[in-house]
Amino acid sequence: MKEHVYLITNLDCINCASKVEKHLNKNDDFSDVTIDFVNKKIYLKTTLKSSKIIESVNTLINQVETGVSVQDVKAHNIKSNLNIKRYLIYISGFILLLITMVLDLGIIFYIISYIMLAHNIIIKSFKNIKRGNVFDENFLMIIATIAAFIIGQNVEAVMIIIFYQIGEFFQDVAIDKSRSSIKSLLEIRPNKANKVIEGNITEIEAANIEVGDILLVKANEKIPADGIIVEGDVYVDMSALTGESLPVSVTINDEVISGSINLGSPFKFKVNRSFEDSYATKIIDMVENASKNKSNVEQFMTKFAKLYTPIVVVSAIVILVIQIFLLNIDSTQAVTNSIIFLVISCPCALVISIPLGYFGGVGLSSKNKILVKGSNYLEAVNDITDIVFDKTGTITTGEFSVLNIETNMEKDDFINIVASIESNSSHIIAMSIAKLKYDKVIVNNIEEIAGQGLIAIIGEDTYKVGNRALTNYKQVSTFNTVVYVMKNDQELGYIELGDSLKGDITNTMKSLKEKGIKLHILSGDNKKVVENVAETVGIDDYYGELQVHEKIEKLESILGEKSTVAYLGDGINDAPALVRSDIGISMGNAANSVAIESSDIVFISDNPKDLLKIIDIAKRTRRIVYQNITLALGVKIFFLVLALFGVTTIYEAIFADVGVSLLAILNATRLTKMKLK
Repeated sequence: MKEHVYLITNLDCINCASKVEKHLNKNDDFSDVTIDFVNKKIYLKTTLKSSKIIESVNTLINQVETGVSVQDVKAHNIKSNLNIKRYLIYISGFILLLITMVLDLGIIFYIISYIMLAHNIIIKSFKNIKRGNVFDENFLMIIATIAAFIIGQNVEAVMIIIFYQIGEFFQDVAIDKSRSSIKSLLEIRPNKANKVIEGNITEIEAANIEVGDILLVKANEKIPADGIIVEGDVYVDMSALTGESLPVSVTINDEVISGSINLGSPFKFKVNRSFEDSYATKIIDMVENASKNKSNVEQFMTKFAKLYTPIVVVSAIVILVIQIFLLNIDSTQAVTNSIIFLVISCPCALVISIPLGYFGGVGLSSKNKILVKGSNYLEAVNDITDIVFDKTGTITTGEFSVLNIETNMEKDDFINIVASIESNSSHIIAMSIAKLKYDKVIVNNIEEIAGQGLIAIIGEDTYKVGNRALTNYKQVSTFNTVVYVMKNDQELGYIELGDSLKGDITNTMKSLKEKGIKLHILSGDNKKVVENVAETVGIDDYYGELQVHEKIEKLESILGEKSTVAYLGDGINDAPALVRSDIGISMGNAANSVAIESSDIVFISDNPKDLLKIIDIAKRTRRIVYQNITLALGVKIFFLVLALFGVTTIYEAIFADVGVSLLAILNATRLTKMKLK
């Protein structure tokens, strides 16, 4: 089955979303249906042809929620939750209520104002009853208000609806604000591109960019795709992508990434990744789809809400019967107490504030250049017991420089040979050697052995350039990284390279250990080098000279039933470990799209210090979600107990419902405004 994503429109409540999810998942044509209520998106897997999916989904949805439909995500933008026309009707209904109260116009005008204010709730409730879906928050409101009319509490009946609608309004506002908090991230990619065709410039849609196209980027324009510069020498602003505040100098043969801004004169580049595979597109997809993977708490609350409402309705009826027939309470007062019970029990505060809280946490992460692919991963960060690090490019900068060259031949000739061979590899160590000044030598029959080095032929001689596993060169005593060189199985010399530590990495490791987290290094680099780095930054458990499969074996030994293991890496060879770990975290190096795709969290700023940030964000998010659960349940239980003894008014009940909902929503939206240390 292939996964598809669509926009879902006219979906007004999270309970409705739950019904649609459940109904679609029962159909044999669809599986893994998930609705992201905040972003108005639906994810599903199906074997149906693309042309039939929307029609089939809409038919099924309208069996449980009339008016709700899905649309192609590429053809439409997510619209605001705020329906201006609907709210104008509400305002008119409220004005009519005030006039009716002042002039004492009678019950008919109360009913008219009630219908104006509750028309959408009434329609939804009756449609759901017709389909057999009786119990939801709409039904609670209808039962409570009709009962209020029956016992003559006309003003209270309308006020229940007014405050309920106020709560719905602020819920919509909160969702819109939460969505807009990450909107700037979704605007990093331009919609147009300047394509060079036989010397002429033609403006095309960015979505139509193809690999191999030559594009022109004018001054102050955003780069529309990833590629290699073929003409020009400029500075680019990458702050929106990486958080790098200083402009980066690029010239011919340097790579540029989509979303960067050209700060200099026009330049041309050749596209090396399609529009769909570009760095900016991957970031946008990750941000837009972050709400797809729901946390355990969200999943529990969705199931809880399905059982909660019918239990509340049955409880209200039982309470009514007990009060009238066993406690001999006046029937009017008994009905009032049951109405209060129903109003207080509305689950809105719980079912919206919790996903909104997680969405806020994902938004706060995005603002800090940390992309989290789902609230389930953000929640899991709270439980991290172990962090496993790759070394090169993760703990260290990966920017090697040549420190020493030893050879038994002429040094310049040695450099010419080794640099010419290494220039054929994209490995970071090879590229560091290729930066040396050298005269190019013709190299033939190059073979790269993953994780070991290169074998090449120059003239009639065979050269091996790489580690000891490849060359079998005698051991050199040094903490540095060593590249050994063999000619026809004879030792020719070696090159020592050094790699500097990243920023404040030692203090970062110290802070992580203070949190009780166990730290590990799994690296393919020389054991002595790994040992030196581990001792310098304060990591006790470390392994070097590991092949890819050996990394996985070591990782398996760290994983356990009671542990939550995060793996932090940056290279293609880290992808298997990123997938196998409980939480895969990749560094945001634009060149390593495989690592980014394989991970659950991406550090765009390429800084391991972001581990402390994401842990902080995860804890703040969990704290706010738990605060909302405690607040909502605590206040509701308190007022429910009071309602049982008949000492709660309808207006206090409204506060217990709408007031708590507003407080919970406001508390959830605090996350997007928080500043980290």
